[in-house]
Amino acid sequence: MLVFFNLFISDGNVLLEIWKIKITDLGLKTALINAIRFLLLYFGGMLISYTTTPGEMMKAISSFVSPLKKFSFPADDFVTVLLLALRFIPVISGEYNSICLAQKSRGARLEDKNPLKRVMAYTEVFIPLIVSSFRKADEISQSLESRCYGLGEKRTCLRKLRLKNSEKLFFVIYTIYILIIFIMGVKK
Repeated sequence: MLVFFNLFISDGNVLLEIWKIKITDLGLKTALINAIRFLLLYFGGMLISYTTTPGEMMKAISSFVSPLKKFSFPADDFVTVLLLALRFIPVISGEYNSICLAQKSRGARLEDKNPLKRVMAYTEVFIPLIVSSFRKADEISQSLESRCYGLGEKRTCLRKLRLKNSEKLFFVIYTIYILIIFIMGVKK
């Protein structure tokens, strides 16, 4: 959607004009840059999430933010919250799908052509989804509390992370990749 709206930037030379809608060369360039930027970030995130277990991801993020502990930043709590949020996404997605199927079986018109009726139909999905999310959050908080999370001195790890040469190479390539995305954004 963002790419689509960037086509209509009014600055630049007009390439195509349909009624009062103008597509300019600057708009086309901005749309292409944003599309490439989005795809690079999307595929980079997918690559990381498909090749890294949540435990490894937690250890890696924890090691990256651990220098902030010197500034009284709660790095371990930050990593725990981030991991819980990442693990909650597929749970909410699955819950959303099952609630949609249940509401459709009860006769909800989720694909109605009238936008107002569709919004009203989706309230029957989102209210149970929010209630379910709060229940799951409550279960997680009780689980953390029963394990005395936050009462200990310091979190420990069984194994320390060591970077292999292939991982160092990937880190360098990924850093270059992020710099390219940044440079593309600066050169507007």
